[in-house]
Amino acid sequence: MASTTAPSPATKIPSAKPKSDKKLSDKTLKERAFRWDKLGAWLAAFFTLAAVVGLWALSRFKIDGYGRTGGDTVVGYILGGLTLILYGAVAAYSWRHKKRAQKRGMTRVWMEVHLAFGMVAGVSALLHSGPKLGAPIHGAFLIAWELLIITGIVGKLISVNVPRRLTRIEDEALLAEDVAERQKAMRLEIEQLLVDCNETLVNIVNVTIPSKIKAPAWYGKRRMKRGEVVEDVYKAIDGDGLIAKGAVPADKKDWLKRMVTCLVEEEFLDKMMTYHYVLRAWLPVHVALTTLCFPWLIFHVVTVFLI
Repeated sequence: MASTTAPSPATKIPSAKPKSDKKLSDKTLKERAFRWDKLGAWLAAFFTLAAVVGLWALSRFKIDGYGRTGGDTVVGYILGGLTLILYGAVAAYSWRHKKRAQKRGMTRVWMEVHLAFGMVAGVSALLHSGPKLGAPIHGAFLIAWELLIITGIVGKLISVNVPRRLTRIEDEALLAEDVAERQKAMRLEIEQLLVDCNETLVNIVNVTIPSKIKAPAWYGKRRMKRGEVVEDVYKAIDGDGLIAKGAVPADKKDWLKRMVTCLVEEEFLDKMMTYHYVLRAWLPVHVALTTLCFPWLIFHVVTVFLI
């Protein structure tokens, strides 16, 4: 039995979990902590929504008579003014997004305000207009307004879910431009590897290997690293068996392994680029609708009172 001796006082015993010198910033700690201001934003939006629906119900069943609702009623004008105020609160996010001073509130909190009150503004606009779209120009404005709200909600869902899916399949964080460059490099390498290949090898590359590559999200859920994915696909095509049967020459084993690696990487890069496109696609539409609705809102207000 081996004997053990106690270390001398001068001997330093390394800790099992060395402490990192890296400290989290105050901003990161704030983002991880429970945010009462975010909760407050949604609670305020909920109570505002309750007030909007209550006013509409009061107009429909009490003040303006059963079944009569619309923008030309007393409550209709109130809801219209409230929608205008809500639009101002929602549009303030664009101003806040350009500011970095934390004393004006964290951007994430403003984002919650933007989303929560944007949804309330959409409901308020619908109840303000009543069951009819009215004149074509005003009806088109309402449709554009609701599309603005819908694209905002869709954008929020995309901004939450897509980065998570992207993180699962990325070996490292890449910009869309980086992914595009890697796609070109990978395609070039595949073409070079196919030079002087016979029909059997080309068929393996174009049919056999791709048919055995599952969706990147499937590997992502299993938290498989890229090397493990390559081994999984190589076993799925029975790479050693193809070599033993003579379908792939014995001196082409490294070639086959590299081809599997390239095709797997290409599949992951294609999926990553798709996620990047989805992440970017909604924003121009949302911004365009925002830009369109602002002058249209002013025109709507002016025409209602002056025409």
